Amino acid sequence: MRRNKNSFNQLFVQVKLVRDKNRVDRIVKSPAEAIQEVKLMLADMDREFFAGIYLSARNSVNCIQNISIGTANASIVSPREVFKTAFLTNSISLIVLHNHPSSDVTPSDDDIKLTKRLDEAGKLLDVELLDHIIIGSNGAHFSMKTRGLL
Repeated sequence: MRRNKNSFNQLFVQVKLVRDKNRVDRIVKSPAEAIQEVKLMLADMDREFFAGIYLSARNSVNCIQNISIGTANASIVSPREVFKTAFLTNSISLIVLHNHPSSDVTPSDDDIKLTKRLDEAGKLLDVELLDHIIIGSNGAHFSMKTRGLL
């Protein structure tokens, strides 16, 4: 079967990262700094939001992405969706965060399992999971890294 040049080129796609010209480099090195980055996004939400902060080699913010919107007590998160953005933004590491609308920041068994799953996937894909932070509506937070769960 013979293909013409145009049909062959239609089989390929190109992904290009275009940076905002007005971008200010922000560095994230601690749970408190990560929370500041998503505070407005997650403030006073009545359901779970799961977000990622994607970082460069110098911990500069490449992207902040809302990964999943859930219900009052659950959010479905796939490692595929989490790491897709890491590749598209050429990120070296990431911090994931989600809120607990109940204000109880104690991680559920599912939260801990997800953290371990994302950590394992990140190791395979060479994108380091730096932390998984749970934020309560009352300003409290729980860092899996700080508590030794990551």
